Amino acid sequence: MLCQIKSSVLIGKLTLIKSKELVAITNYDIHVLYCEKNLTECSYCKTKMSKKDLDFHVKEERGETRDLIEAISKGRMESIQTMFDHGNDIYLKDEISNNLLHYAA
Repeated sequence: MLCQIKSSVLIGKLTLIKSKELVAITNYDIHVLYCEKNLTECSYCKTKMSKKDLDFHVKEERGETRDLIEAISKGRMESIQTMFDHGNDIYLKDEISNNLLHYAA
């Protein structure tokens, strides 16, 4: 389940459930159904997001060939890891058949 109760708060006569936002306990079942229908989790980084944003997220985090080559050339390890985690090809070659090791050296 994508919605997980982190805590609850009593405000007046309403008990509010704190997930990412406060939800009245009377609306919690509807909230859970909405989340299950409309939200998903990136299988690569486990970030929760709208289902309609998932493809854009993966494409953006994967980056393009030039982004990966630039990150490798500049030694940006976190960016490189994110790109590989989101499905970038470790055996990638550029237009002149250089692989990623050529840029890392």
